[in-house]
Amino acid sequence: MSNFKSFTFIIILMCFVGNLQAQQKDTTTKKSPFSFKWRMPQINWKKTAPKKVVTNSTQFAETTIGESLAQAAQGTTISLMTGVNFTQQSVASGAYNSNFNYNIADISQDAYKAGFFGGVRLDSRYKNKHDYSLSASIGKFNSGATYTQSKKLPPFSGNFSSFKAEESFILLNIAAHYKKLLPIGDRVKYKFYAVAGPSMDFRLSGTSLDNKVNEVYKNMFFKGDIGIEFSNSKNYNLFFLYQRNFGSITNAGINTGLNNFQIGMSVKATDLF
Repeated sequence: MSNFKSFTFIIILMCFVGNLQAQQKDTTTKKSPFSFKWRMPQINWKKTAPKKVVTNSTQFAETTIGESLAQAAQGTTISLMTGVNFTQQSVASGAYNSNFNYNIADISQDAYKAGFFGGVRLDSRYKNKHDYSLSASIGKFNSGATYTQSKKLPPFSGNFSSFKAEESFILLNIAAHYKKLLPIGDRVKYKFYAVAGPSMDFRLSGTSLDNKVNEVYKNMFFKGDIGIEFSNSKNYNLFFLYQRNFGSITNAGINTGLNNFQIGMSVKATDLF
């Protein structure tokens, strides 16, 4: 009888343990509505290089410059030019003194003297709106001179000057002119322009011994140009210019103005060669 009780107790105990284990599995498999998992963000500790944006800047720059040059060359004309000039100097010697003295009656020539020039010229249009020309020329200038100031040298009679203006120059001229189209005539066949702009002269010739001693004449000076131009686009250009220097073309307190008139013609280089 005691053996039967013991056997029955063991069976009941085994059933209880099995039931308890089954309940534990259910509780572990079921998720509580209040349970959650803490997930740490994943950090990539490896250094990654930024993505490179490849642009061919050199090719872009070359294309831009090439297009600009092509547009500029479309309306560009290269011409050869030549003409005559008429020049006069007006001299105010002031208090200038030297070892030389000249009778003004002998050196004064109140006249414009003729010379000549020749060079090359470029005509073009900026942004398809503004016409302009660039030129470089070498000219021989012969000049008369008027003297507005003089001095006395007793006991000699007459008016004297210690400075004698040069009678001829060889000058290199570089000019940039803006051309304004005028509403005159049939502008399809020909055009009239008002022309204005600065120019710069470089003296290529020497001076007389009298002026060389004190280095009276400047080697470079600026001028202002103004005039009119007739353009036959198929053949040639005719122009008339008045040029006047800024300041003085001489040093040592001598105020010398250079007045110059130019009458010239330019012809397309493609029509000559």
